[in-house]
Amino acid sequence: MSAADSLSRRPDSAAAVAVQPQPSTAPRTGSLIRRVLGLAWPVLVENFLQTMVGVVDIFMVSFLGTVALAGVGTSLPMMFVIFSAITAVGMGGTVLVARAVGAKDLRFAGKVAKQTVLLGLGVSVLLTALGVPLARPLIALLGPEPEVLDIGGAYFRITMATSVGLVMMFVLGAVLRGAGDMRTPMVAGMAMNVINIVLAYLLIFGNLGFPEMGAVGSAWAAAVARLVGAGGLAVVLWRGRQGISVRGVLDWAPHRETIARLLRVGVPSMLEQFLMSSSMVVFTAMVIGLGTQVFAAQRITFQVLMIGWLPGFAFSIAATTLVGQSLGARNPATAERVAWIAVWSAAIVLTGFGLVFFALGPQITSLFSSDPLIVGLGGDSMRLMSLSLPIFGFSIVLQGALRGAGDTQFPMYTTGILSWPFRLPLIWVVGILFEGGLLGMYGVFIVESGIRGIVTYIRFRAGGWKTRIV
Repeated sequence: MSAADSLSRRPDSAAAVAVQPQPSTAPRTGSLIRRVLGLAWPVLVENFLQTMVGVVDIFMVSFLGTVALAGVGTSLPMMFVIFSAITAVGMGGTVLVARAVGAKDLRFAGKVAKQTVLLGLGVSVLLTALGVPLARPLIALLGPEPEVLDIGGAYFRITMATSVGLVMMFVLGAVLRGAGDMRTPMVAGMAMNVINIVLAYLLIFGNLGFPEMGAVGSAWAAAVARLVGAGGLAVVLWRGRQGISVRGVLDWAPHRETIARLLRVGVPSMLEQFLMSSSMVVFTAMVIGLGTQVFAAQRITFQVLMIGWLPGFAFSIAATTLVGQSLGARNPATAERVAWIAVWSAAIVLTGFGLVFFALGPQITSLFSSDPLIVGLGGDSMRLMSLSLPIFGFSIVLQGALRGAGDTQFPMYTTGILSWPFRLPLIWVVGILFEGGLLGMYGVFIVESGIRGIVTYIRFRAGGWKTRIV
């Protein structure tokens, strides 16, 4: 039986693929470094452009005042909750497509792509149906002031009404990344960013005859930009990329076994992201309780730090793809080597970002606000959190390697334990009970990052992921 035949069957059958080393010439280290960097840099650019959508929104809305800035900021933790549902589909698609490509079974890779798109469309319909009527009540759970709630509720409702663009941008990109095509999502991200910047400028302030919509104008700008980006990715995948296409009528009907495999890999990642994002919602509520100015400082700090985290996410995605493809080709030694190359590359790059944020924290914060309290607290927070960037890069890439092997349950358990029983109670004790404020809360994040890095390293070194069946 060929690797391709066994991959297309159920993983719990007698024909399931177990990763067995195959005799082959080991790739040179230089070649592996080029592969890692070749996959990581387009993802880095794409993620940077995705993040810039939020940064541009925050920057332009900041001209409307602190209340508008805080209102838009309230939607961010809720967006992370939404991403948890999308992750279930995207991660499953990335891992199974990567395995299929590694096994040179492009027909099954195309089938996985179609089933992934179907799941994504189903998720977007569900998000719209539930998100539109619940948008304001969900934002109200954070306890913002009435003026902030009005803006945040309207912003989040628009995002949910147009969730198909957000979901399909993520899902279609995940399929392409599993195939090793990182550049197409990057180009789509570029187009999306340009559209968002132009529309935000027009709709927020009412320039060139467009209606002046204020803060909610940034929501419409982002929504239109995502819809255009998702449409572009759909056209590319329909035409075919890396030998994978969603063209034709075959394999579009829901296939129970394939969907079950997608969810078997993806649901733990969904739960992981839900545990993480829901804990961030509680954290946000705690920060809001410290006052609107403190919350505005936290929003600015978090949005800027996202730029520093991006290389970690980029190398993590590269590790997920290359580990999956290597294991699909039944070469666990190469999978381990590319994982460590990605880990140390991320650690080096994130250290550089940390040095920049430490040196220029107050100056960066002052670009978003002239309020002395916001600038001072935001600058100090950025300097403190910059210390955690190398640790974050180390752990997030190792987790990406585990996901590429199909070991998505361990990151879920780690996140669940560290986010809820550990981080949140400690944040409340340090930040509120002992009045450590925002800086004390951020200190807890640094401690948690260190613990996460240690336990993930132990799991990866144990090596059980090398023979995992998906």
